[in-house]
This record gives sequence, structure tokens and C-alpha cells, in this order.
Amino acid sequence: MKRKIISLIILFLFILTSAVYSQNLNIKKGWNIFGAQEDKITMNQFKVNSNIVGVMKLKGNNGFELAPDNWYVWAADSNLQEQLTTAGFNKLYEIYSGEGFAVYANNDTSLNVSGMCETNFLPVATVSSDYKSGGYAIVDINNMKAYKNLNSYTIGGDDRSYYFDGYIFVVDAPNDTNVTTFYVYKINESAASLNEANAKTVVANYNINRQNPHSIAFKSLSKAYLTTYYDNSILIFNPLTGVESGTIDLSDYLYTSDNGTQNQYVAAEHMLLRGDKLFVSIDRARTYYGDTQPDKSMILVIDTNTDTVEKTIEVSYSPRSLQVYCDYLYFVSMGDYSSPIGKIYRINLENYKLDSNFIVSPVVSDNSTDYIKNFTITTEGSLYFVANSGWGKPYNVYRILNIDLYNDTSKTGLETTPVYSSNGYIPDIDFLCGKVVIVDRDGDGAIEFMDKDGNTTKLTGTELGYPPYKLGTDYNY
Repeated sequence: MKRKIISLIILFLFILTSAVYSQNLNIKKGWNIFGAQEDKITMNQFKVNSNIVGVMKLKGNNGFELAPDNWYVWAADSNLQEQLTTAGFNKLYEIYSGEGFAVYANNDTSLNVSGMCETNFLPVATVSSDYKSGGYAIVDINNMKAYKNLNSYTIGGDDRSYYFDGYIFVVDAPNDTNVTTFYVYKINESAASLNEANAKTVVANYNINRQNPHSIAFKSLSKAYLTTYYDNSILIFNPLTGVESGTIDLSDYLYTSDNGTQNQYVAAEHMLLRGDKLFVSIDRARTYYGDTQPDKSMILVIDTNTDTVEKTIEVSYSPRSLQVYCDYLYFVSMGDYSSPIGKIYRINLENYKLDSNFIVSPVVSDNSTDYIKNFTITTEGSLYFVANSGWGKPYNVYRILNIDLYNDTSKTGLETTPVYSSNGYIPDIDFLCGKVVIVDRDGDGAIEFMDKDGNTTKLTGTELGYPPYKLGTDYNY
């Protein structure tokens, strides 16, 4: 992606060419302009084609001049990407529906980015049945093979694994100490050469003096955000080195209870980064269980260019599992601590207002109420959610075939028969490579990969090393 080519061709194409809304990309040699139809296209999808040289996306309305303030850029060649990053360009990671983007190819080629995998492997945090020890595993998606216990260190039972830009971050998440330990692994992203030997090397190992980490959002390999439950700020740090660069103060969002006692913590929970906006769910937990529950929790909108809060959105109790689909931010409201009711709401990202016409409420099945715990949305707009009766069992996965046509009053669109059931705990669910991925801790545990027809492929806890716990594709707790 040479400067002369970009400055001349990109300017011409973006002014005179309208975006072509197709995910079956017929690419000619040179620059091509497209518009994203899928909600999220990742650069990993372009890596599969050796003809693709680079991709660019316009940042905003600052013009078409080739300048760091105007473009996000991604280059297939890592050396070129490093040069672009050094020159001040932000690396391009994702493209969202409705956004235009330019692809440069060295030959005519074709590429189908619809429904493709974000990665060709899936990192999974694994935890023993007694929650006293753990590790992580990598699942080769193409061959459904697990490489287990790749970490060289003994870590605690409540661990997480996160994938970002060629690295896996394994986090020991203690509840009873003030030190959180990070192990960083560089992963060979080619599934063909993926094996235990080339993924065992720890490239970084550091501690952060914070307790009970809940969520990580990665803006780049030099800047990430961390929420911890027992704190009133968001930590900004370098995820490869652990060097802390600042915090975002959240103390203004503490809740003062009816008896005049101010909460000790805001309880920042989940984060989701979309473009330059960081969404953070604030629980505003009570100081103690006898306290009065706040009227509202909230979701903050943070500008990551300035690291300041630009918008607060009041929502119902205890928001969790933030997800974006087609310009809406979806989340689960878990309800009061003593009465978890679990409802799914959404926020319109055009005006940051709660959509009063949309809700998915508890499902009545077999004369009992199933409370929603977690969910995922497919690229086709189907919503799969995990539910169970209060704190009990069984855990069920239900499906709403089309989220845009769902009516909560009549339950129109809801399939009342579960598509999956477990007598154990389902701590995580996600959508990857055209399949719904379900973490099931029943017995020795398993990961179930389910297609839209309900057919499943399973990897057992034995194959993973320990029972699975959290998926590394979702940065939320």
C-alpha cells in the first residue's frame, strides 16, 4: 500500500464510487470499494487470501488525505503494518455494517467474508471441577482438535483467556488477593502449524495490583482497558508489558443509598469496544446486602481518544454481556441480587437511547420461570440465550429465530422448546464460524458447537485438559 497509490486512487474512488453492499467480494487487481453488510468483518477474514495486500477504512469526516487522523489501515505484511503504525496510523481490526472500506489486491481474486471465522482457532480458559486449578486450551476450529494445558505456570481456579491480534492473554483472576497475574503467549495464527510446542512460550508475565478483574477491552497491543470489581476506576495499561498508563475515574457514579451510606464501589462490570467508543456497564452494587438497591444501574460511553466519559445511559439493574448487532447495543439486565430476573434490552447507538419497544423477558416453560443469564447473536440475526430457574438447574439454551421480528408480549418468534439443555452450569456462549459455541460444565465438561439445524460437535473436558470455563473470543466476564 504505497503512499502515491493510496493518495490518488482512494481519493478518486471514494468520491465517485458508491459502496457495493455485497459480502461475496469479487476483487479486481488494485483498489476495490465495498460496503459492509455483515455486522462485523474482521481482518482475520482477509488473511486467508494471499492476493489481499491491505484494507483501509475511513475514520470520519476529516477528508480523504492520507493522514493518520483520516484512516484506519491494515496490511497483510507485518513489516509494512509496523511501518504504518510507526507513522501514526491506527491499525484496522473491524469493519461494521454500513461502513465503506477499500481492499487492495495484487491480482484478481474473490473472497466471501459472510459468516467466516474471526479466527481459525478458539482459546478457552479451563478450570477444574473443584475450581482450585486451571489452565487453557486452544481449539483448532478447522480440524476440531484441542491443544491442552499450554501454559507453563500453575494458575488459580478462576481464570480467563483472551485473544487479541495474534496473542493470548491468560489471566489469573483471584477474588481474595490484590494481585492479578497475566501470562502472555504469542500464537502462530496458521492452524496448519498450530501445535503445543509453538504456543508454550510465555513472552510476558506480569502482575497488576488489582483484585477480581471482570473485563478487558483491547484497543491495540499497546493500549487496553481493565475493570475490576473492587475499584472505582478503569485501568489503562499496555497488555504486552503490563505498564500502566492511566485510569478513568468512575467515582462520580457511586450510588448513595436511602440511609445516606455511599456505596464503596461502582462495580464496573463488562466492557465492549466498538470503533473509538468504549461501552462500560456499571452495576452500582450495594454496600451490603441489607442496603437499598439503586433505582438504576448505567452504561457509560467513553471516548477512547480522550479517555473521558461522554454519555451515561440509565438502565435496569446489573447490566451484563454487552453485544452489538446492527447499530444496537444489547445487554442482559440481571436484576436485584436476591431476585435475578434476567431480561435482554437494547440501546439505539444512533441516539444512545434505550429502545422502549424491545425486551426479551423470562421464559415460562414447564410451569417454571427461566431467568436469562447470557446470550449471543448470530450474523443472521438469531438470538440464542442461556436461561435457568433462579440459581437452580437445569440450564437451557433457547432460540429466537429473528431478533427483529420478536414480540415479547406474544413471544412471537421464540422457540419454546430448548435447543440445548444441561444439568450442569453453562457459563459462556458465543457465535463463531457459523456455529453457536456453548460451554457446558456438566460432569467432566464439554464445548458444544451447534449449527443452525441443531447438529452439534463436541470437545470434552478430557480433550481440553480441564472442564471449559470461558471462551477467549468474548472479552466480557
